Amino acid sequence: MKTIHFRGNVNERRPTLQRMIVRMSAAALALVLAACGGSGGGGGSNPAPTYQLGGSISGLAATGLVLQSGADTVSPASGASSFVFATRLGAATSYNVSVKTQPAGQTCAVTNGSGTISNVDVNTVQVACTTITYTISGTIDGLIRAGLMLSDGPDTLSPPANATSFSFPQPLSYGTAYSITVTALPSGQTCQVSNGSGTAGVNPVAALVSCAGQQWTWLSGSSTGNAVGIYGTKGSAAAGNVPGARAGSATWADTQGALWLFGGYGNDGLGTDPGHDTGYLSDLWKYSPTSGLWTWVAGSNASLVSGVYGTQGTASAGNHPGGRNFASYWMDSAGAMWLFGGHGLGESTTTPNELNDLWRFDPVAQQWTWVNGAKSANNFGLYGMLGVAAASNVPGSRQGAAHWFGNGKLWLFGGYGFDDGTHTQTTQLNDLWSFDPVTGQWAWEAGSSVGSASGVYGTRGVADPANAPGARRFAAAWVSNGKFWMYGGDGYASVGGNVPLNDLWQYDPATGQWTWLNGSDTGTALAGVYGTKGVAAPANIPGGRNQATAWSDSLGSIWLLGGEGYDGAGTLGTLNDLWKLNTVSGEWTWTNGASTANDFGHYGTLGSAGATNTPGGRSLAVSWLGANDTLWLMGGYGHDSADPVLRYLNDLWFIIPQ
Repeated sequence: MKTIHFRGNVNERRPTLQRMIVRMSAAALALVLAACGGSGGGGGSNPAPTYQLGGSISGLAATGLVLQSGADTVSPASGASSFVFATRLGAATSYNVSVKTQPAGQTCAVTNGSGTISNVDVNTVQVACTTITYTISGTIDGLIRAGLMLSDGPDTLSPPANATSFSFPQPLSYGTAYSITVTALPSGQTCQVSNGSGTAGVNPVAALVSCAGQQWTWLSGSSTGNAVGIYGTKGSAAAGNVPGARAGSATWADTQGALWLFGGYGNDGLGTDPGHDTGYLSDLWKYSPTSGLWTWVAGSNASLVSGVYGTQGTASAGNHPGGRNFASYWMDSAGAMWLFGGHGLGESTTTPNELNDLWRFDPVAQQWTWVNGAKSANNFGLYGMLGVAAASNVPGSRQGAAHWFGNGKLWLFGGYGFDDGTHTQTTQLNDLWSFDPVTGQWAWEAGSSVGSASGVYGTRGVADPANAPGARRFAAAWVSNGKFWMYGGDGYASVGGNVPLNDLWQYDPATGQWTWLNGSDTGTALAGVYGTKGVAAPANIPGGRNQATAWSDSLGSIWLLGGEGYDGAGTLGTLNDLWKLNTVSGEWTWTNGASTANDFGHYGTLGSAGATNTPGGRSLAVSWLGANDTLWLMGGYGHDSADPVLRYLNDLWFIIPQ
């Protein structure tokens, strides 16, 4: 066994060993404390402090708000006035509070929302919420007159004529129910609301107000026939003024929208026995659709007044045509009103006869000018050469001619009167004339200079220089798409004698040719074929008739009402059916009125449109085309509200067609 020997004194080496042991124990303890997170020194320390993040809320009135800061979120309840995030933050930690999700129907914004924690709780973040409001609005289709009123509860509005949209003035808060209704209708139109109910902010607002016409409105005059005129003061509009009952008048619609009426046969303002002391009238009236008032402008308030011609070509306040009916009339491109012939009184005569005087009225100066033709009655025509204008040319005296204005000229077709002298008495005519207001000359354009001519129809739908409508009077006439249209009348087809015709013709002034478009060429099969109301069909056709009323609208469609003729059963009588012709397809549509003759008027309430309103059957009524393609109708000879006996009428109606 080997013995180990220590050098030196054993007692001297013992403290060194003890020191080594102490140092080793201290190092081990340090490692243990470090692993435990201690800071050494022989004792533990407190955890680091943390702080809450929150703030105030104002105006929160709905659920759904979510605030966020980093990954932390909080969802305050509706009505809450404060919020605190669940996670506490240590000192020097950055924060940024924002809106993650807005509450339903509100918008919330954060202020003082970002910063750094600095050893205190943060409660200065502010969240302000406001409620979103919604404007209830929509679109309007077909509104062409004023008077519509829309309501949403107590909120109302009245869109103007021709409006295409609307918006209620009072906005609604999110969640508020709305319901749009029509509380007042525009005159002559019906309006309906679709998609008009919902909840603001929940349902998209897509309301549509659709307005339509096709309902008659009785606007003025009497529902009883043979009414006497109420003239008032000449030149002054008044609520009580109204023309007397009459038929066969002349009319114009001026560029300011006023409706003008001249003469006719009926009741003046002096009659004591209405319906029996009727006569030929020379009064000139003006009606304002805006004010609804009539004005007696010129002429006499007595019937059977002779004309005052003055100097030919010179306007004068004292000039006026004699009383007459069945005249032809035009308005030229300058706004002057023209009048030709008719049946009535010339100069210094009390016996009515056929006339061929041509007059011009200036609506600004309100003076008549005798332009052409004779002061006397029953004059033969001076035809000259076909197609050549001349100062000596003049149509024979006549009544009931068809008339158009086109290419800057006044056009005249047929009627009942005097030809070139071949017939010494009145007869049906088919001559076509034009008058140039610039040169002051007539030209015989087509047709025969000899009366009672039969029609030459040719091939349906094909223009031909040889084509010519038969002699006739009281045909309905329109201008559409630059061409002249004519329907029916009392006259001659290709064979036979006078019958109420149902043939439709078109004349092209550019080519000088007639085209027969539809209807009978033999004066047979004259009963109306009505089909289904409101539905166009190739087989539809109005019954043969004369003395009907006609319009053409801005879209090129042609409208025809009433007259004396055949209904759907082939019964002859006075009619009140309203027809529309599509000039492109050539198809007729029965749109309103009865398919049977001799229907009474259904007046409804004065000034109010109604689905059952309709003028009574009538002939020789007058018409105007007003603003927005409004069809105006007045008077004629026919049925009032209840009397089976035909009467002269002075009721004024309008309808807005669709």
